[in-house]
Amino acid sequence: TGTLLGGAGGALLGSQFGKGTGQLVGVGVGALLGAVLGGQIGAGMDEQDRRLAELTSQRALETAPSGSNVEWRNPDNGNYGYVTPNKTYRNSTGQYCREYTQTVVIGGKQQKAYGNAC
Repeated sequence: TGTLLGGAGGALLGSQFGKGTGQLVGVGVGALLGAVLGGQIGAGMDEQDRRLAELTSQRALETAPSGSNVEWRNPDNGNYGYVTPNKTYRNSTGQYCREYTQTVVIGGKQQKAYGNAC
């Protein structure tokens, strides 16, 4: 339930940023972050972790080449993560979308999330 609510809240947050394609990516990033933060892994992330993860996700999905890791690291607590954008494609309504992998390491424990951002 926390993951679903987090995803919905994150999508709403993401829709507040960007215009055009950037806004669509913002919704995807917001949903991604909301789902990750709404799940078990979110309990171990502090505000700085969340902020770093969100900024990195936005940058990775908008500008990074497919297959590259874009990393964030919190120097205060050692937590880190990275986003790996994968395939770029157009969905059935013509929107550009990207598949991605989000990896987060909190307190030495690694977790991954997979999804699509449009």
